[in-house]
Amino acid sequence: MIRGSISAELVPRVPFTLLSESGVAREVQAVLDTGFNSALTVPSRFVKEVGMKPLGKVRMILGDGSEHLCPTYEAIVEWDGLPMVVVAEICDLDPMIGMGLLRGFRVAMEVEPGGALTIEQM
Repeated sequence: MIRGSISAELVPRVPFTLLSESGVAREVQAVLDTGFNSALTVPSRFVKEVGMKPLGKVRMILGDGSEHLCPTYEAIVEWDGLPMVVVAEICDLDPMIGMGLLRGFRVAMEVEPGGALTIEQM
């Protein structure tokens, strides 16, 4: 089970770990965004830190309607205690976890400041 929390601004936040093939681990706090269909976004600084492999680019449309062309990289994340290979979109915003990473999991939130957030496999 993965545990997160709800911020004072009612933003759901979830911790996860980015892993490298050489054993480097980087703890990350991400916003859980159910309006984001892909797996993950992370800032560009993480690309070198964990040695992500480039894949290409994808057009991303943000909630405000703005469009961005974002590079994509192969990322290894520790998710529910297991390593998982996902496509990470590189965008210099707060890291986000989207529906692509949540597929096959159940999310429960106590939506109030400091509320609990749990993610568990179905």
